[in-house]
Amino acid sequence: ETILDASCFKGGKDYSEGEGGEDIAELARAEEDQCSAPQSKRVVDKHWGDDPQLNAMRDQLRQQAMKPLEDRRPPIFLMPGLASTRLVAWKLKTCKGGVFDTKIKVQDNVWLNINLVIQMGTVNVQCMTECLSLGLNQSDTDDWEIGCKLRPDEGLDAIASLAPGGIGSQLLVGGTNTVYSWLIQWLADNLGYDVTNIVGLPYDWRLSPDKMEARDGFLSMTRRRIEAAVASNGQPGIMVAHSMGNLVFRYFLEWLRVEMREEAYQEYITRARRRDNRRKKAEDKRISEEQRKHHRDEQIKEHISELQQQMKREEEAESTTRTTTISPPKQEDDSSSDDVIENPSSIFPGWVTAAVPGLDGVLGWVSSLSQGGAGEALPDGTIKDNEAVEFTDVLDDLDGHGDKHHSDVSTKKNRDKDEHTEEVDIFEDEDEVRDAQLRELAIEEGDVKWLEWLEKHIWTYIGLSSPLLGAVNPLRSVLSGENMGLPINDDVARKMEVTFGSTHTLNPVSIATGFCDQWDSDDWTDDNESSNKEGPRAGHDSRLACLDDIMNDIEYSSVHRDPWKNFPTLKSILRDRVDWNSNKPMIDIKVELCQKKSCVEKETLKFGPKDVEDGRIFDVFDSLWKEEGDPLIIKREQLEESFMNTKVKNMLNTTWERPQIKHVVMAYGVDIPTEVGYIYKKKIDVDDLAAQDVRTPDNKTGGMPNLKGVLWEEPNGRIMVEPVDSSRGSIAEHFIKKKTKKVLFSEGDPPSKGRATHSG
Repeated sequence: ETILDASCFKGGKDYSEGEGGEDIAELARAEEDQCSAPQSKRVVDKHWGDDPQLNAMRDQLRQQAMKPLEDRRPPIFLMPGLASTRLVAWKLKTCKGGVFDTKIKVQDNVWLNINLVIQMGTVNVQCMTECLSLGLNQSDTDDWEIGCKLRPDEGLDAIASLAPGGIGSQLLVGGTNTVYSWLIQWLADNLGYDVTNIVGLPYDWRLSPDKMEARDGFLSMTRRRIEAAVASNGQPGIMVAHSMGNLVFRYFLEWLRVEMREEAYQEYITRARRRDNRRKKAEDKRISEEQRKHHRDEQIKEHISELQQQMKREEEAESTTRTTTISPPKQEDDSSSDDVIENPSSIFPGWVTAAVPGLDGVLGWVSSLSQGGAGEALPDGTIKDNEAVEFTDVLDDLDGHGDKHHSDVSTKKNRDKDEHTEEVDIFEDEDEVRDAQLRELAIEEGDVKWLEWLEKHIWTYIGLSSPLLGAVNPLRSVLSGENMGLPINDDVARKMEVTFGSTHTLNPVSIATGFCDQWDSDDWTDDNESSNKEGPRAGHDSRLACLDDIMNDIEYSSVHRDPWKNFPTLKSILRDRVDWNSNKPMIDIKVELCQKKSCVEKETLKFGPKDVEDGRIFDVFDSLWKEEGDPLIIKREQLEESFMNTKVKNMLNTTWERPQIKHVVMAYGVDIPTEVGYIYKKKIDVDDLAAQDVRTPDNKTGGMPNLKGVLWEEPNGRIMVEPVDSSRGSIAEHFIKKKTKKVLFSEGDPPSKGRATHSG
């Protein structure tokens, strides 16, 4: 590209029409000619263009790569999509069939193993399907003899390419072989990235996200890998997710939010336990001190009792001596162990009472003991306590405190025992209230920590071909099979795919869930926390705007112009509220009644995304086809277990809320023919064509649902119908490409005139 040297223009002088009679245009042209010679060439990078800022960033990253010990750059996290992670075997399996038996050994590549694919299309169809199929509840297998134990491969290589090397891989699976290989190579060649700052996040794409965590700890490992990469590189990273990987990432964010709330709650519980332990230790220490004090009291009691007995003996001896010397009149000796001491303080020398403050009180108490007021002397000289008086009062007197606030321990225990039955219910209610308060605090603190985690660890989120509203193709794989480009028939693939929990992850989502004016006022509360709500508002955060609010703001801010002029897609979604089943239902079932060779169409059953969200579609298909083993009922139960009945918010009945990440970029291919709906046909043999109930228990059924047509959305929103006469999947189709004939779709009420109204 030719550019001019900016220094050529010196500013010049201002010309006026009357100056020197010269023409201004000629002067200006002469000056331009003087500087019109090429001065330099600006290099245009085929990837980066000629933006100086972008090129400066590129050069900076390249320079950093030359100094690995000083290199600090945003780490990049790669989240693959459906069927985009290699799966390897962790159990020996022998595949019987053909001329030789084939063995799948431990750590052999199963998805995608070209040798197995070739066998699948020729001599042994069952081997790979048995190995890829899951058992009940997404376990490894229901039959350990014929099943496999597969786990995702590790590292970047697991998501770079599924079957690296060889002509066969390109011939049989084509573009599906390469996943992130090109991006990894480009980042390394152009920006100096390597394994220390590119983090692959492979997972078992057959599982629903909750099972990924339960079996493999995938969500926990993803969190730790992100944290480790950010800590190592010193900068928040960039998440790049492809296809279903975007939905897995969305689930990860919701799971992380719940996890951090639970961590906050457990932290509160830990603090409470520590505080309780400290209180218990303090209480134990207090009780121990009281016990020691009580033991000391007992010792003092014994000592006083011994002193009392000694005083009595001395008194008796003195009395005997006095009687012998003076020879008083002879009287009966009334002294005994029960004699009353009228003035015990006179027995002690004066220095004793002077040295021990409060001793008069002690001796008064001793006097009361001898009189039976507070206790009685036992034959061995010890004192039996009366429960009405505690000896700690005496110790208080000895200390000079005179504090009489202590209560009797045994009396308190008896009182507590009597009141325990009345208080237990109160304590349980108080525990519930405290737990609810802790939960509420944990939700608030967990959400704050969640936002802080996102700010610290993820700087940019890039979604490649993100199915924000789900997709219908995985639903087809469940209802009638999808061979995923493999040389097998759809019905064979369907037996395998119906066991996958991941198909639900891509279920279509209705746009209507984003509009709030469809709900009754009773559905609205001041509670900002959505996870505890039920009904139509379940899952919606009232702190965020509804789609109808956004639409009103757009129109009110554009009074004198059409705000939708250059945004037909937004107009369709926000203003016209076009959904999957606008004009054309997402899935039709044409029910025909047949009597011998004569058939009449009885009714057409129509299904939209709402019927998929609650699982109703699986019940209806099951009631019509009544397959052996009820695989579609199992799929509905799988939907309930993995998405409806978990702590993580159900993402299959709500539209996306923008992730709380600084930069969010969504990138899509355009004008690519895409499946948007299906037509099924059910023939029922009856004796009377005028029968009203077409779904009676006596209907003879067998086999899987019969797919008769595929609806394709093509460029400019045209909708075409591709008739389906037989299942796909023979190996010859990979070498002989048959171009199917499509016809313009013109059904609907009102007729869609061959247009998909939800298209941009």
